[in-house]
Amino acid sequence: MKYVAPIARWKIDSDEERKLAEKADSDFAARRDYVAFYKKNDPVYYEKGLPLIEKTIYEFLGGELTEQEKEWLTIDMIYSLHRFGCMFKEYFIFQFYKLSTIGREEFITDKKRYPFYTAFNTQENHELFTNKSETYKVFAKYYKRDILTIEKDSDFDKFQMFVKKHPKYMVKPLWGSLGQGIQIVDHNSYEFFSGLLPKKEKPEYICEELIVQDTKMGVLHPASINTVRVPTVVCKDGVHIFHPVLRIGINNSIVDNGGSGGILANVDTDTGIVYTAGFDESGNRYVTHPNSRVPIVGFQIPRWNEAKSLAIELAQITDNRYTGWDLALTDSGWVMVEGNDCGEFIMQIADKVGRKKELDALISNI
Repeated sequence: MKYVAPIARWKIDSDEERKLAEKADSDFAARRDYVAFYKKNDPVYYEKGLPLIEKTIYEFLGGELTEQEKEWLTIDMIYSLHRFGCMFKEYFIFQFYKLSTIGREEFITDKKRYPFYTAFNTQENHELFTNKSETYKVFAKYYKRDILTIEKDSDFDKFQMFVKKHPKYMVKPLWGSLGQGIQIVDHNSYEFFSGLLPKKEKPEYICEELIVQDTKMGVLHPASINTVRVPTVVCKDGVHIFHPVLRIGINNSIVDNGGSGGILANVDTDTGIVYTAGFDESGNRYVTHPNSRVPIVGFQIPRWNEAKSLAIELAQITDNRYTGWDLALTDSGWVMVEGNDCGEFIMQIADKVGRKKELDALISNI
């Protein structure tokens, strides 16, 4: 028996597990045996999951369920985690409770996305996209704004020059994701600067000139830079754009990331028109933006062909095959916000359509 897990120990690879899974796919009673297998063989992982399941059920369905309904959901959610790599929030976001085994296997779930990155990308390029400072060195031409990495105490002179040029600026964790830890500040003191100095050997923060958003995108939610995630896959026959997504901030948040509460909606690749309602990662649906009241369905992304051209150009700079490009629109055109070589397949959130077969087909074309 061995564990197969890119991040956490979620899957036990054994003949016994596979036999139980096969039975559980068509028989709910057998699902209890499948769950019991994981409870026995990894009790710590099992026990840690139960409070998260209870919390997630309450978040999506409230507290009006019967004990029998809660038990059914708990068993099915644990089965879906180990059988399909489906995280507890994904269970509701992708509406797994409505799907058969075939339907569930269509989705690129959180735990099953990592083999795709391995198939498409190189480990050598991983730090390029996880370290924002390294990303900027390679793609500075496309950022069209200043960025300063805080590395050592002697950088204070550079910091003062940066702040003099950009009195209000953004601070980002160098290794951060999901929009966490990002703040807009106007501090220029040594005390603030010293708080950005690395506590270990590696730099931890960058200071970034603010993006001035074009009003045509800002109308959706002025407080955040509303971006478009444009995933690209480089194949033998050229660069494919793989289901772009509009990302919008909410409730005056400065970030638009889905993981920080932002709204996601799918964009038609050919026209740049949003063709789904917006959804957040708590399952809420938005036909219009709850703050600005601007319609989300049918929204036309401005200068869309330029955004696509930029993504295609960016995709050919490294030898990675798959990257999710976050792009923002300014008065002078589209700029790069960041690239994601391990970006989640968020296009599945808004339309509840699994994309595994499509991505498998692209893998066969690289």
